[in-house]
This record gives sequence, C-alpha cells and structure tokens, in this order.
Amino acid sequence: MLLAFGNEAFQRVLATIPKEGKHSAYEQIAASFCHFILVQFFAILCALIFKAHYEPLPPNFHYVASDAELALLALRTIGWCFGFFLLAYSGATGVAATMRIFRLTLMFTKVQMSDKNSDKP
Repeated sequence: MLLAFGNEAFQRVLATIPKEGKHSAYEQIAASFCHFILVQFFAILCALIFKAHYEPLPPNFHYVASDAELALLALRTIGWCFGFFLLAYSGATGVAATMRIFRLTLMFTKVQMSDKNSDKP
C-alpha cells in the first residue's frame, strides 16, 4: 500500500534518512503498520484461546469451591483482563496507524507544493 502512494519523487523523499534521525519516514510508517497488525493478531489469538478454555461455573460455586477451582477462576480473570488490555491497546495502535496515514498525506502535500513552487519561473 505504501509503495503505491505518491509518485517516484515522493517515494524518494520518504526513503531519505534525515541527518538527525535514525530511520526514514517510510521505515517509521511501515513499523507502525507492522506493530498494529501484530497487536491485532495477538488480541485475536488471545480471544480465541480464552474462549476455547471457557467453562461455566457451577451454580453452587461459592459453597464448594476448591483451591483448584479458585485458581482456575483467578487465571480466567487474569486472562480476560489481559485480553481486554490487548483489545484496548489494539484500538490505540489503530488510531496511531491512522494518524501515520494522515501524516503521510501531509508529507505528500508538502512535496507536491514544493515541486509546484520549484517549477515556477
């Protein structure tokens, strides 16, 4: 997707490594998308794992709960909290990836404007 965006001159600008930075804008945008996709994958994987291991509690759970059942309940609760954290974090990385796309469009506009200004006599 990123390679199809803009023209050749813009892609060269994206691939240029700035003097004060370690990574080009293209690398930063690609890393942001990769991070977003990986977090989404792990959130889905976590949801599938904890959904597959779901067992409803017996109706008289509070009266006959053994140590193993209490440990299972604690693990289930921790797993669900971790899954919810991944869900919320994946939403935040989605917003970050969206803002990277917006930044990319702003950079494209600046390059196009500078090209127009350089073409004028």
